[in-house]
Amino acid sequence: MKWLGALALMMMCAFSFTACGGDDDDDPSPSGSTEKTTAFKGAKRIFGSNLVKAYGREGYDRYTVTYDANGFVTKVHRDRYNNGTVDKTEEVTITYSGSQALASTYKNGTFAGNVTFTVGSNGFASSVTSFTNYNTVMYYDSDGHMTKLTASESGRSEDMTWNWQDGDIVTAYWDGDTPTSISYTDANHSTPVTNVSGVIEWDHIMGIDMDDDITYFTGAMGYGPKHLPLAWTDGSSSATVTWTLDSQGRAVKAVVQETGEYNNSTKTFFWEY
Repeated sequence: MKWLGALALMMMCAFSFTACGGDDDDDPSPSGSTEKTTAFKGAKRIFGSNLVKAYGREGYDRYTVTYDANGFVTKVHRDRYNNGTVDKTEEVTITYSGSQALASTYKNGTFAGNVTFTVGSNGFASSVTSFTNYNTVMYYDSDGHMTKLTASESGRSEDMTWNWQDGDIVTAYWDGDTPTSISYTDANHSTPVTNVSGVIEWDHIMGIDMDDDITYFTGAMGYGPKHLPLAWTDGSSSATVTWTLDSQGRAVKAVVQETGEYNNSTKTFFWEY
């Protein structure tokens, strides 16, 4: 992203792990809520039984996710590695009340600040207020797909736009940037690969500049693509993605081979259920 603070964006992304799937408006409220409400769909209503317990990038970081008995995310802990040992930690704890969720973040065990999410009538985040003076407003289509995010900080604002076709993101871009084009078929896959568990990593797997790898697990930012992306290009960089699926068709590994702006690189991502 062009100018927004990384920590604030990380907290925004902490609620943005999007997924494909159905919802169940009869599910109970999250623990800690003082009223029975179906305002916030939450992870279980989006992912069903495919709740991610851990994920990350091999050799770089590992996130572990804690859920309450109703399938709402209550904590996410990140270990970041340097030469095989943990050199930094980050942790987010989440509490819910009615149409709001409060995310408290800690860096290396020290409290850093809170982020408040307000949930709209569709059950997804409609706005975010951050302790770093960072604010966003989210917009969705009738299928529960995020189509625009307006981010503002210190008097400046910019939009990110997502264009959807047949349940998949086909282009996405920040104001003034070349759109990233995403492909779901290739020479080896004439039929798209179903995104059974809903896993998405924006920066490298989708080629969308969201600044951080925390991208999918609370169900607060709408439904994600129906299929797994196999390639993307943004005019200056491009990448191919090779997936490993488990016996239930869920993504457990993605190897991204990227060329272009940041030189040639290979990154491997993983998910555990």
